[in-house]
Amino acid sequence: MVATFEVHIVSHFREDRETQLDIVFSAINSWKNCISRIVLTSNNANYQNSQFFARWQEKFGRKGNMLDSNVVSDLANPRMLTWAHKAFLSDWLARASPNEDFFIYIEDDIEILDSNITYVQEHFARLKKEKLIPGFIRYEKKSGEQRLVDVHDYEFWERDRSIRIGSQLYHANRNPYWAGYILDAALAREYVASRSFDPTTSEFVPWNIQERSAMGLTYESASPSLRSRVVVPMVEGYPDPRCLVWHCSNNYTDSDHPIIGALDVKTAYRAESRTGYFVRKAKRALDKAFRR
Repeated sequence: MVATFEVHIVSHFREDRETQLDIVFSAINSWKNCISRIVLTSNNANYQNSQFFARWQEKFGRKGNMLDSNVVSDLANPRMLTWAHKAFLSDWLARASPNEDFFIYIEDDIEILDSNITYVQEHFARLKKEKLIPGFIRYEKKSGEQRLVDVHDYEFWERDRSIRIGSQLYHANRNPYWAGYILDAALAREYVASRSFDPTTSEFVPWNIQERSAMGLTYESASPSLRSRVVVPMVEGYPDPRCLVWHCSNNYTDSDHPIIGALDVKTAYRAESRTGYFVRKAKRALDKAFRR
């Protein structure tokens, strides 16, 4: 079965961003057993009129893919550019098949490899039956290591925010954000009708406006135990390596951010004894009591 992906990427134009877009485009063009339409949304026509864009249109075309542009230059708030791709969802839904088509939104520095797409396809249908969605975990590269961007504290996957489906355990990170979302047609219809689809009504989640544009259905009808619909599969105590996507701007670790990029997978994901669980919960309750 050949899947079809419509991939929307947002990028405020800067010439130096062509380097990271090269990485992002190369990854998409490597996807196997699928056809992709890529739409690059920007604040002016500089990408569209560049040799860079023409070169990539030709590269994508050779693989049977398509690269289009979308220019939105009349925004009072530049951060609203991240919401502009949502205008394409209705047209996409009118032609999307139920099980073979996917709509993807990402920022312009998220490298999604063929192995990442394979992971999504393997887990999507199983998770959808449980009202869950396969997610990704962003990392940056530092000293030959993969440093996590959105995981800032330990994830006790055995005790908290986990669910077993058949023989597979899935975990919902406390911060499920990864600067993108993936939906099929049914989930896209749910999304268009949800609070999360609108810049104002999405404020029920205390994220910045550009982050809320990438929220998708993360917090819509999430179970109380998981608190998020976005989950990752655990393999031998750690997230499946295919869940990891490179945040190729690498800006946090390059600037030695004190929190973002401090942990790697082996450090962040921890097993925990029953006694350790109760001790941790007791400490948390005491901390809350003293803060009142």
